[in-house]
Parts: sequence; C-alpha cells; structure tokens
Amino acid sequence: MNVREPSHSTIEAREDGLALVGDFDIFLSGDLKERIDACAFAGGRFVLDLTRCTYVDSSILTVLVRAANAYPGQLEMVAPSSGNVARIFSLTKLDRLLPLI
Repeated sequence: MNVREPSHSTIEAREDGLALVGDFDIFLSGDLKERIDACAFAGGRFVLDLTRCTYVDSSILTVLVRAANAYPGQLEMVAPSSGNVARIFSLTKLDRLLPLI
C-alpha cells in the first residue's frame, strides 16, 4: 500500500493574486481551482506566481489551462525560467498557450 507523504506545498495569498510554493499534484488541484476562482470572482486582474513551484502534474496543468480559458485578460501567470515546471511547460508547449508574463 502506498501512503502519500505529507505535502509541504502551499498556495500563498498575495496582494495581486496567488503564489504556488512546492510540488502540486492531483491532491491539491481542487484547492488550487477554488482559490483561482475566488480571485477571479473578486474582480480585476490577478497573478498566479509559479516561480517557486517545483513540480506540477497533469491535473495541475489542466487547472491552469482551464483557468486561462475561463479568465482571459484577467489572469496572468509568472512561470519559472528554469527547473522542472519550466521544462514541463516547454515540453507541452504550454509556455506558448498560457498567459505568461
């Protein structure tokens, strides 16, 4: 039986949006979606800072793509310039699709 390690990942509230810190997978995808939706419903532009995010799985990529489609012109994402997440974005071509600043 596999037991999941306790997560050391957090979604930090910032004045201009949210920051993801650590590894994000399916266990955190629902919480991330809810937090993104809450920012959007608050109105105005908001930023999702991924610079301290060290891993994302396909469920998180799905949340990011759906959020970009649901909130065009409202959501901006800051991606890391190197590391696992930057590589995943490049390999999947999401670096061309997502609203990265």
